[in-house]
Amino acid sequence: MATILEIPEWTGSPLTLASFLGYATSVDDNAAEVETENMTFLQLQSQLHQLVKRLQDFINQQRSYAQTPEITKQDQKRDSLWKALWYAWYYIDQIDPTDSLAQHTAVLRPVMTAYKGMWKHEMTKETEEIRGLQRDLAPENMQQALTALGLNVIAQGIFVANATLAQQVQQREHARGERIAEKAGETGESIRKQIAPVLLELFKYANAMQRITPSDAIAQFIQNINGVINHYKQVAASGGSRSGDEPEPTPVDPDVTPVEPEQPTEG
Repeated sequence: MATILEIPEWTGSPLTLASFLGYATSVDDNAAEVETENMTFLQLQSQLHQLVKRLQDFINQQRSYAQTPEITKQDQKRDSLWKALWYAWYYIDQIDPTDSLAQHTAVLRPVMTAYKGMWKHEMTKETEEIRGLQRDLAPENMQQALTALGLNVIAQGIFVANATLAQQVQQREHARGERIAEKAGETGESIRKQIAPVLLELFKYANAMQRITPSDAIAQFIQNINGVINHYKQVAASGGSRSGDEPEPTPVDPDVTPVEPEQPTEG
């Protein structure tokens, strides 16, 4: 008999607040698609939907407050530094493979191609990805390759800019959270704590429905939620690294042209 998971009590507690919103929203969307006249299930779905909407509004308010000119400028700075690092590595990598630098670009290739294009991602996601990049470039062989190519200073600049931006966002969101808490008497975490038991109750009730009165609609819901939970477990376990839900990018994106730095001319 199908169940939500071997451990259906998982409600996303290891996730960041933004990732938890994505998780709860996915569950809410799937529950809304279930065609059933079961009033208990419908009431749980309605309760979940209202709470998810509250959390979404709360996070959107924080983000709008956090998008100050200083943070935007810092975000653009780290994007420019990452583009500089990526394109510098890429251009060097195009040199004859017998060149003395080729061995160093080859060492960096798995990491560089995995993170290529992350400057196009949402700000919070990019922050976590750069933390993952920093961990992936920490081993001695990676550091030696960066130094040999003269790219270690740029890499360090990215990590400093990322840490600075993360601190700025944390300060702004904390200040915004205090203002909202004073006005509304709740925080993102307090809403999260209200959502978690509703998720748990919804999962348990769906399992019970499928055991007692099985239906294709609930079976499909359970199958979908299995996928959602497994995906967000991977997100929680990734610790900021790419979660593997996107295909590995090719070294060149024909739709993206380098903006910073300028492309070097031949000769």
